[in-house]
Amino acid sequence: MEYIKHYEKNFNELSNVSNIDSLKQESFNFFSKSGFPIKKKGDERWKYLDLRSLEKTLYTTDYDNNLNIDLNTIGLNKSNTISVNNGVPSYQKFNGIDVLSKESYTPIVNVYEDEFLSLNNSLSSKHLLLKVNSEFNGKVLNIVYYGDSSKEILECPRIYLEIEQNVEITVNEIFISSKVVTLKLPVIEMVLNKNSRVLHNLVFQSSFSENNFKFTRIDQKEDSFYKLTSFSNSSLLAANDIKVSLNGKNSECDLKG
Repeated sequence: MEYIKHYEKNFNELSNVSNIDSLKQESFNFFSKSGFPIKKKGDERWKYLDLRSLEKTLYTTDYDNNLNIDLNTIGLNKSNTISVNNGVPSYQKFNGIDVLSKESYTPIVNVYEDEFLSLNNSLSSKHLLLKVNSEFNGKVLNIVYYGDSSKEILECPRIYLEIEQNVEITVNEIFISSKVVTLKLPVIEMVLNKNSRVLHNLVFQSSFSENNFKFTRIDQKEDSFYKLTSFSNSSLLAANDIKVSLNGKNSECDLKG
């Protein structure tokens, strides 16, 4: 399949400029064996979507994240907002949020679960790994996604949030529409430690030039609470795939949208 060879070229180009670990290589190997889940009629996740158009457009990664957007125009502030430009997260240190080392990161996502997830893992330029502590308790964290490119671009952002015990935060994920022809494969992972609470608002302001396959994975510990509220105006193709693991006693979730 021509498009798989195209993404292999993207993967090789990334390999030339950064260290590729074994999981990235294995992820791409998994994707390259079967490609996009085009013909999975028995797969409840994708059988109602016609994904054949994804074979026709050859999307290219664009890791230029030096884009400017006036956050004030959408009522946001830089002091608590992570920008994800062309799929590349840009983080400026906030009080109460620390960057985690790669060694302390244990993925929630199973990259062999789905070809979109495996492609995200293999072509993500970098994972943003954060831990939210008590200094950020009761505050709001915004994550804003937008793109601008002359290419037809593939975006593979990966963000991981670990919430300390007894901490409550609101996370707003906002996708701003653009005219760029885009395949978005964003993944967010959250670990909610004991007695933590997360109110998660997800807003897709999309255009008909965008394909957006959003993945959310949640790991809840004892007495934690997670609530998701989502809103979307339709992309060309779109899906919002969420899995919550209630791994602790008395953990609770509420999913709406």
